[in-house]
Formats: sequence, C-alpha cells, structure tokens
Amino acid sequence: MPPEERDLIFEFFLIVLAIAVVFDLVFGEPPEFLHPVVYFGKVINYLDPRARRLGSGIASGVVFVIIIVIAGLLPLLIILTAARLFLILDIFVSAYILKSTFAIRSMYEHINKVIGPLELGNLEEARKELSMIVRRPVDTLSEGTICSACVESLSEGLVDGFIGPLFYFPIFGIPGSIVYRIVNTLDSNVGYKDSRNIRFGKPSAILDTVLNYIPARLASGVLTISASLLALRGFIPHYSDVAATESPNAGWPMSTAASFLNVKLEKEGHYIINEGHNFPTVADVRASMRLYGVSCLIFILVWILPVLVLRTVL
Repeated sequence: MPPEERDLIFEFFLIVLAIAVVFDLVFGEPPEFLHPVVYFGKVINYLDPRARRLGSGIASGVVFVIIIVIAGLLPLLIILTAARLFLILDIFVSAYILKSTFAIRSMYEHINKVIGPLELGNLEEARKELSMIVRRPVDTLSEGTICSACVESLSEGLVDGFIGPLFYFPIFGIPGSIVYRIVNTLDSNVGYKDSRNIRFGKPSAILDTVLNYIPARLASGVLTISASLLALRGFIPHYSDVAATESPNAGWPMSTAASFLNVKLEKEGHYIINEGHNFPTVADVRASMRLYGVSCLIFILVWILPVLVLRTVL
C-alpha cells in the first residue's frame, strides 16, 4: 500500500473517531428508531424463541450467536459500503455507526438521575432511577449501597460502554466495534445462569467474557493512570478484590476504582470489594464520574492512537 494511501486511512480513522466522540458528547444517544443497538435487541427478541425450537442446549446457543452476529452485522456493512460512494457521507455514516457502539454522555445522565434525588434526600426516587441501570433489588438499598451501585455501574460501564467496543476499532475497524456490541447485547439478553438460559445462553456469555478479557484488564491500568492524574490517593487493588466477582472481568475495573476512591463496593449476596472501608458518598460518585471521563481520554491516547500509528507504519 502506498504511503499516501496509508496516511489517508489513518486520517479517516481519526476523523471518524473524533466526530463520533463529539456526536456522543453533544447529542448523546441516537433516537431509538435509528439506533443500531436497539435493532440488535429487536433481532434478538424476534429470533430467540425461534432458535430455542432447535433445543435449549449449548449447540442451539452457538447457532443463535452465529445467526445474530450475521443478522446484526450484515445490514450495517451494506450501509457502510454504500456510503463509500461519497467521502463526506462515508465519514459521517461511519462516525454515526461507531458512536452507536459506545456511550459517554448517557452514562453521566443515568448517574446524575440517581445522585440528584440523593442530594435532596429522596431515597425512593433515587432507587427508582437506579433500577433503570442495575439488575438487583433496589427497594431496601441505603444511600451508601445506592452510591456503591453507581460506582460499580460507572466502572463496569467503562469497559462495556467505551473501552470494550473501541478496543477493537483500531484493529478491525468499525466492524470490530459492531461485533463487540452485538455480543455484549446478546449477553445482556440471554447470558444468565437461570434455568432458561444456563445452557442456551452459555455461548453468548463465554464469547462476551473472551471479548472483554483484555479490555477489562486494560481498563484497570487506564483507571490507575487517571487516578494519579486526578490526585486520588488510593492504592493498587488486592487480587482477592479483583477476583471477588463471579465474572472474571468485572472485578478488574471495579476493584481498581474502589481502591483509588478508598471506598467499599457491595452487591449483597454476591461480592464485597475493598472490605473494611466505608460505602461511597455522593461526593465519591462524582469523583468516579471524573475518573470515568479522564479514563476515556487516556484510553484514546494510550491505545487507539498508538495502534492506529502502528497500523500505518506496518
């Protein structure tokens, strides 16, 4: 490939990424009827009962994953290919689809809806808003456990909602980010260990775990760098905290955030991270929001840009 063409590809990737991030920060999530992730969810809901007619075992789950990935990816690849007719159209269509795979602003909006009522002493409203972003009973949660859930959501969301999809962008381009988001959406729908999904959803859960393996550990490093820049005087998490969660990935960002915020995180009946410390306060949640934002920027600087440069050189 001629150097001029390599430079153009590098510039294209950078411009698409920049527009996607600006789009996210300014407008947030696209409307539902134009959101690719909403489309993924509808395809999953439509094909789920039909795929189960083949059986509820692992083999049926594997077939389901393959069908959903193809059904989710193919239309977007057709759109991306058609957009190449015009450079400007190509840039903005690519940026729009890439943006749909990650979220920054919406994370802040969700957390603000929880801590806003907390600051007014309205626990009921805070619990109601929290129920929109976590999968746990919220009726009896205290202010401390509500704040804990917020910090946990921000930490996990850094991987699922930003680092995960964009980890694959400089390697495989937009299709890599799309596949990540499809698999992550699949796991959110069928990757449970209840009687209905324990076998059928296992392939989705395993694939999601594999795709998140490096991003989760990279997130821990990014959070450590960000914490030092924000002068958070914490410490590197103990491995027992990293391994406290049932997920082999979730403990990495959560334990790192908890360590540098010097707070305890707990999901009752499942895990306690950084035991011996106090639950986070609203101020700690706001600190974790700053940590989230800086970490997004640091990830672009330490992963996306270097990998794009490496691709250009090679």
